[in-house]
Amino acid sequence: MQLKDGAPPFLDHAEGLGQREVLVLPLPRPGYEPASGPEWDAFLRQNLGEDLRKYGNATPPAAPVVTLAALHVLMSRLWRSSAKRSGALVVLRGGGAYMATHRGVPGYIRTRLTVNLQELVRGARRLLGRPLPDTLFAYNAQDEPVCGLLRGACDSAPLFSHIKKYDWARGRSLDSDVLVPHMGHDFNSTTHFPWPAKDPRAVLRARLQSSMDARTCMRVALAKLSASPTGRALLDAGFVQNRHHSYRPPADHMRPYLSMPDHARYRLLLNADGHTASSRLGYLLTIDSPVLTQHSPWIEYYYRSLNRPPAGDDADATAAAPPRNVSLLAPDQDPGSTAAATAATAATTATERLVLYYNESNILDLVRQLQDPAHDAALRAQAAAAQRFAAKFITPDQKVRYWVEAVQAYAALMPPGLSAVVAGLKLKPAVAGGSGGEPRLGSASGTAILDALKAASRASSNATSSSSGSSSKSSSKSKSKGKSKSKSKSKRRKALEMARGAIMQWWTGDLP
Repeated sequence: MQLKDGAPPFLDHAEGLGQREVLVLPLPRPGYEPASGPEWDAFLRQNLGEDLRKYGNATPPAAPVVTLAALHVLMSRLWRSSAKRSGALVVLRGGGAYMATHRGVPGYIRTRLTVNLQELVRGARRLLGRPLPDTLFAYNAQDEPVCGLLRGACDSAPLFSHIKKYDWARGRSLDSDVLVPHMGHDFNSTTHFPWPAKDPRAVLRARLQSSMDARTCMRVALAKLSASPTGRALLDAGFVQNRHHSYRPPADHMRPYLSMPDHARYRLLLNADGHTASSRLGYLLTIDSPVLTQHSPWIEYYYRSLNRPPAGDDADATAAAPPRNVSLLAPDQDPGSTAAATAATAATTATERLVLYYNESNILDLVRQLQDPAHDAALRAQAAAAQRFAAKFITPDQKVRYWVEAVQAYAALMPPGLSAVVAGLKLKPAVAGGSGGEPRLGSASGTAILDALKAASRASSNATSSSSGSSSKSSSKSKSKGKSKSKSKSKRRKALEMARGAIMQWWTGDLP
């Protein structure tokens, strides 16, 4: 397929349309550059700022707000709770990363921890030319939050995770976990296919995992609808693999594998939760077809910006995303409602919109309406906006930048005493390896980390108590001296009054 100069991303003016080729273009490129400056700052406020807001402001001249005691409580509870199988205690020192994990951590979790931390260290060195701050943090790599398992420990100290719940109606997080990107997914290209040649149906290809409840899983619901007489003309949805231990999908719920670039051959793309939030959404945003995503409380780090894409002049962008996507929905509608879906199809405002929301009850009506050519212009604008959003905010390099921003903001919240703890830890050096001889992760002892934190916390507490005691003694002595002086003055005053009275009696002749 040959592109003529000035051709739009939908390849309307491409030659060789009959060949129906899918075009994959790398990022970044002109017109699809990463965000920077005020636009990037607005993105950080909507997401990272929202997550860290509860811990206060650690920017100068404000003092750090997380204590060593709070950090010790958080890490000890992670290390000793059921969450220990999904997390790690991570030491950053001298530009390297050292990880403490339990032996029982599943292989896929260990791989996820390793990949994310390696990419963080390498990316920071490559993009910023300087090492990360020396610090110590707790990191959960499971597809769900863990702060709720730690009995309030996250109220006083932050923990990094990839996924948590969000209350869209109230515009606030339901979990305290601080979200960071998953570096295992590379959104580093955009995919294009001629709009007139796209299949009008909405497509979903998915896997069914044992952790999913087949009774409530949206993927199962979509597969059933796709196999129904009314749904087959609207949906092409089903499973490419079934890993569920008990549920066996009917044969007509299974579908052949479809590569991610070939999703561009469909006019509508479906995203549905898996165990929790699906990383598939990031890939779908890079395709030139509009995305319909399940109305769900599960979010990754960037989801809050999908309802209000940051702009360079968006000085008022708040950390929390608006509870409603006003570019898609009527002002009084909540994402996912049937009325909202109807309103969404009629919305043709110039405001950029990135996703449409659906639920099981409205998906067929929504797709039926979106197949009307009258909505093509709005849908194409949505797809183009989503691709540019992906290029600006969620490419591999931008993920590294987000991770670095999160670590730096975290380090600013820590007390000065943590530096001594990190410096004093005995760490197993990283072994050279990987491409270009770049260092792999080193290792650390979780028990040693907790012992060092506990000792430093006690020392800090004792120093504070001693200082407080000295101040109290000084104050007590001052008060005692003050009382003595006051008593002396009172005695002198009384003696003077008695002498004055005696003189007056003698002067008037009243003496006995």
